[in-house]
Amino acid sequence: MLETPLVAGLGRAGTFCKCQREVRKQNGHKFIQQIFYQWVNWEDMFYKKVPPPFYPLISSPTDTSNFDDEFTKELPVLTPVNSQLTADNQDEFRGFSYVSDLVVNGEKQ
Repeated sequence: MLETPLVAGLGRAGTFCKCQREVRKQNGHKFIQQIFYQWVNWEDMFYKKVPPPFYPLISSPTDTSNFDDEFTKELPVLTPVNSQLTADNQDEFRGFSYVSDLVVNGEKQ
């Protein structure tokens, strides 16, 4: 997200946002004009009328068989790795009650 510098003043914030939106529109327009995608009905795609080309077979909501073993065999790593959070970071979690035992005990993975 593009942030407006304080020196620019609040009146110019709309200009920054408008420019950002226009760039997004231009990039998408360039994309859909590519010859490779000429057969795509972009309106149907936008309104989700196009069926997916592939439906993966899954056995349960937690089935990971469609993911590469390289990723599913990796050990999970807790974040953040620093033991201390800044006050700003801590505010992001205000109201949450769950704390991992690993964090409370100071253990590292």
